[in-house]
Formats: sequence, structure tokens, C-alpha cells
Amino acid sequence: MLQVLRTSAVRSRRRRAPGATTGGYSLIETLVALALLSTAGLVLMTTAWQLPRLVERSEAKVASLRALESTLEMVRAGLIPPVSGVVPAAPGTSGVRLRSGISLPIVLELDADPTELPEVVALDLRATYHLRGRATTTTLSTRVWISAETGATP
Repeated sequence: MLQVLRTSAVRSRRRRAPGATTGGYSLIETLVALALLSTAGLVLMTTAWQLPRLVERSEAKVASLRALESTLEMVRAGLIPPVSGVVPAAPGTSGVRLRSGISLPIVLELDADPTELPEVVALDLRATYHLRGRATTTTLSTRVWISAETGATP
């Protein structure tokens, strides 16, 4: 019995390389795991840092679309003549303040071109705003029927 134990111990010693351990993680495996975790953490932190700016950009885009729609409705109502040039913004749409506290002045321009139909005008509205030093323009193109009698859409 004692002889059997000795031979199994000798066999197990022969299978292992000198200095090798029987279990656990090696230093290289630990370093690879730390590198993978660091990379994943860096990706998550980059996304977290960009999220407030993405929210600002989407708020600014919504504010410019709201200003364009309000201006278009004012042209349809006859409050703004369909003449090319810079147009005044509708109340509450020019100096919008974003949630981050940034004031967003919006400049509205109107291009009115006659069409083949006498009372139909092709309108191109542009809203330009500057957010964090970057100029952005949002456009809205449509055709509006302007009554010759009232100057508004019926």
C-alpha cells in the first residue's frame, strides 16, 4: 500500500513542469483581465461624458424646429409677409434657454420664391444657432397658398 502511494506521488511530480503551481490564476491572466475591464470602463466613461452634450444638441434641434414651425404658421396667418430676408422669431422661440443653462439665440431666415401658380409661394425657412462654438442650420421647405385679398392662407 505504501508502495502504491509513492509511485502515484512520483508520477504526479513528473507531469508538472518545475516551478509550476497546481491551481489558481497566473499573473498574465490577471493582467489580461484587468486590461479588458479597463477598456470596458473607458468605453462606458466616454459614453457618460458625451451624454450631456447629446442632450444639449437634441434640445437645440427641437427648439430650432419649434421656431421654424411657429414662423411658418405666422406666415400662413398673414402676420409675417412672405418676403425673403431675416424674419422675427415667434414669441418665446428666439432666446431659448437649454436645461444646461446655455442661452440659444436662433436667427431665422426666409427665402420666398414664386411658383408657376400665381398665389402659391415656395418657402425655405432656415434656423441658425450656435452651440458650443459650432454653427448649426435647420431647414424647412414648403409651399404655401397666399390669398391675394387677405395676404394669408384661407
